[in-house]
Amino acid sequence: MFDYDALRQELTANAEAGYKSFNDSLVPDIGLSYGIRLPKLRTMAKLILTSDWQSFLKQFFELSSHSHEEKLICGFVIAGAKVDFAEKWQMVKQFVSYIDNWAVCDSFCAALKQVKKNLPFVYSELQAYIFSESQFERRFAVCILMNYFLLPEYINEVLGIFAEMNSDGYYCAMGIAWALSVCYVKFPQKTEALLQKQELPPFVQNKSIQKIRESLRVSTEDKQLLLEYKI
Repeated sequence: MFDYDALRQELTANAEAGYKSFNDSLVPDIGLSYGIRLPKLRTMAKLILTSDWQSFLKQFFELSSHSHEEKLICGFVIAGAKVDFAEKWQMVKQFVSYIDNWAVCDSFCAALKQVKKNLPFVYSELQAYIFSESQFERRFAVCILMNYFLLPEYINEVLGIFAEMNSDGYYCAMGIAWALSVCYVKFPQKTEALLQKQELPPFVQNKSIQKIRESLRVSTEDKQLLLEYKI
């Protein structure tokens, strides 16, 4: 049986007050947090994966409340678990409902490397999140698409999703804008064609352009041209 109390004691022992203040300022409504840097949390997750990680997950999902760091560790454990992908995805689906801020969402999505080898399956599964009423479930879908589906065989569909999906909620809208800026770097002509239509919600349209213009991988000339598409 995994000793969950010992984990919380270790979190307390590794807390950094200064980093907590900094991180709390970046992640509004973070709830309980200790102030522990991501590399340390990834190390803790790796150690859990060498022990009874199934017991850890069982206890995590049975608890009524969790710290920010516990959520991150849980996400890293799920991502790192050496199981069949169909089994992993069941854990992913269980965890997504616990995502309540951008930091947990983005770190979890970036860690799910096995998605690369299961693209058709994941693409089908994402539909439920693309049309979710929860902005963080939609951001989860956006981040998975951005991390793993910006490929020639998917880019047209992905851009269509970003153009049509509900962007309500600041963090969902920001996620779409971020993703579109990455789309532009990888597929500039296709992404510019979407921006040129000026059919995106104004916030998403203008924030996408802003983030593209902040990129060091976009020419000065292209950055100037994009200003014409602002709403």
